[in-house]
Amino acid sequence: MKLIQLGRAEDGVNSFHVTMSGRQVLLDCGLNMKALAHLPVDGPCRYYAPSLHAVDAEAIDCVVVSNHWSFLGLPLLTERSAFRGEIYATEPCVRFGRLLLLEMLELLERKRKLSGHASKAWLSRSNIKDLPGAEQTRLLDLEFDKWVEPYTRHEIERCLDRITYVTYNATIHFAYELKITAVSSGYALGSSAWILESAMENLAYVPTAASEIRHSTPLDLQKLKDCDVLLLSDLKVDRSPLVDTVIQIEAFMNHALRVYARGGSSLVPCPLDGVFFELLENWELYLRSRQHAPIPVYVVSPTGDAVCDAVFGPQWLCNAKIAKIFAGEPAFAHTAMRETGQLRVLPTVSSALVKAFEEPSLIFMSDPSFRLGDAALLLRQLEARGGAVIGIDPHVSLGHALAPYQPLHNVEVIAAPIDMRLSCNDANTLVTQCLPQHLLVPECFTWKHHEHEQSVRRLHELISGRLPTATTLLRQLEPVVVLKAPKKNFEAVLDPKLAAQITLTLIEKNAAALVPTKIQITPDECVLVPVPFSNVPAAIGGDRATKRLCVRELSNVCVGELNTDVLVQDLAARFGSIKSEYQGDLVILSVGSSHDALVTYARHDNKTTITASNDSDRDAIRDMILGQLAVLPY
Repeated sequence: MKLIQLGRAEDGVNSFHVTMSGRQVLLDCGLNMKALAHLPVDGPCRYYAPSLHAVDAEAIDCVVVSNHWSFLGLPLLTERSAFRGEIYATEPCVRFGRLLLLEMLELLERKRKLSGHASKAWLSRSNIKDLPGAEQTRLLDLEFDKWVEPYTRHEIERCLDRITYVTYNATIHFAYELKITAVSSGYALGSSAWILESAMENLAYVPTAASEIRHSTPLDLQKLKDCDVLLLSDLKVDRSPLVDTVIQIEAFMNHALRVYARGGSSLVPCPLDGVFFELLENWELYLRSRQHAPIPVYVVSPTGDAVCDAVFGPQWLCNAKIAKIFAGEPAFAHTAMRETGQLRVLPTVSSALVKAFEEPSLIFMSDPSFRLGDAALLLRQLEARGGAVIGIDPHVSLGHALAPYQPLHNVEVIAAPIDMRLSCNDANTLVTQCLPQHLLVPECFTWKHHEHEQSVRRLHELISGRLPTATTLLRQLEPVVVLKAPKKNFEAVLDPKLAAQITLTLIEKNAAALVPTKIQITPDECVLVPVPFSNVPAAIGGDRATKRLCVRELSNVCVGELNTDVLVQDLAARFGSIKSEYQGDLVILSVGSSHDALVTYARHDNKTTITASNDSDRDAIRDMILGQLAVLPY
């Protein structure tokens, strides 16, 4: 198995190229959304994609997509390369991914119309020298000349037409015995972990997973156990051992209510996905627990209506949501909030519309980078009313995102990141539960900047019996090869007819037998079946076929290893004087004062030869040797 990391794991970009069983599979194809925050506000916008130039796109057989964020780089692969393979994803993943792509397209088109920079050239090195130091370093580090033009609507729709929907636990079969199965990762609606299995090995790929049960189907841990190779990626940014999603959500709500109490509105740059759903669920419960009156909530997004009106089948939901559906209640809080008018969705905002907002309020804007949406207009409104910006995206620094809009003297900037992914300690627990033979993890998740921080530990530190070489650290564009250690023992199924013919012998409380058998190997199992009787041709001049007659002398097979020290003691007790001599691999025992018998033991071949002047002495020595061994009838 060969694997190459194409995305920047430290920025939450999943993309891996795997070669397995003669097939090439691309695991996810996301965009680096964090990089948008380092672009100039008044300049053209481009996307930073995975390093797809490092692989031959035409040779890729298929792409599997884990969630809507890992979906965003697909048009680059399908429409701007020679890729001709298949794409597999769940229905919710495609629906959310499509809305994200269309939203980005709509915001970019609006930005071009307002700023008039539709024809402005992309950044050059001279342009970068004029930027602040942090932005210069970041853009040069991200290979700024390899950023790609935003997709067109036609490219997006053509890409979507090529996707094949899959459901959880449905297996996709390829040639050369490769099978791919999607299982729930528990992170968002339709998010998946993937199992790639061949006749010789299997890989469990766990990206962007969550251990806490929220609104989506929980993580299917059972399907990930006992894998040969476990690939972990996309873990929490915060490495503090005290980090907890529940505490993060409570901190956000406390900040929002504090700003509201002083008469200010809170602007929350937040993508409209699972985190948004979870915040509204907890926001309603939080206000109710404090017996607080409802607070107006606005969503500013061109796809906000489609997201809030989306309906999903029970196969993608947790049991609590399914129970609400069967009880005739809305599965999500935002549905009820829209019906009561507490939640209002606006595709865009204008100066007149912003002035008409109920103040104070909670405003969600679907652009954490502050580079695509209506950030300038909303920030002016907050500046006038003494509001706050609450940043919840763990990958985006509010300092970088808001730098072009400074000074904002009357706007409180609050960093309250909310990260529902697995922490490094959660990942360590997952590894111990899955018991893989080999662990693949991006190197950045094993680093510790401070002694108290969490990190992913090596496999041999988590599971006894694993070697230090059983962990491979991944670095971007550095290919790794995972060689499966040969098995000493194989599990096999015993055919019932063959089992009836076997005579068992007890060896140290274990049953053993010599089995004349024929081995049938399939991709799924190994079966031991009886050796069939063969027929000989009919006798000359006869009408009936006669079976071949097999005559074999009854014999036994000895199993075990001879302990020469014990044998010397037994021989001395019977014959008296024993002389031992070692010649390389041979142990030669001379028995009796006149050397009436000679015992030669070849340790390497585990073979014993007895030479004696009379049969009685030879039989006595033979019985002593057989006493240390197990005798199996054959």
